[in-house]
Amino acid sequence: MEYVIAIILILSFIACIIYILRGSNLMITMLIMATLWTILAIIGKYACGAEDSREICMAFQAAFDFPYRPGAGSSDFSSSRLEIKKRSGRGTHGHLAVETNCLPCAVAEMRRRGIALDETSWTCNEKKEPMAVFLRDEIGGFAVHLMQK
Repeated sequence: MEYVIAIILILSFIACIIYILRGSNLMITMLIMATLWTILAIIGKYACGAEDSREICMAFQAAFDFPYRPGAGSSDFSSSRLEIKKRSGRGTHGHLAVETNCLPCAVAEMRRRGIALDETSWTCNEKKEPMAVFLRDEIGGFAVHLMQK
């Protein structure tokens, strides 16, 4: 699977360059690339285990020099922004993270808007500081969690 993803990424990058050199719209090209690469990043949610997760990260490292960062928990990382799950997680179609500069502020805003949180999903770092919490309800089949930047 990692080879398929790597080939798709490389081919899409080459197609992007050709598209731009032909005088096409740069913004449309970037939109298509961002969409495609985001979809490929979500594929990591469907990894079957730690070995699949590692292989997916290594494919991104080979294609883009994204550094592989093994995680101690349920995910491995390829760069600081791409999370590859070691096992299936929440959500019908997976989960999405919304990174925030101030998690307590984001939580307060969600509560002010009447959006319920899954109070059992809080995760904290070593210093016992809150790092993430899931919304109670899915959005479009995706579980959504707020995450401290």
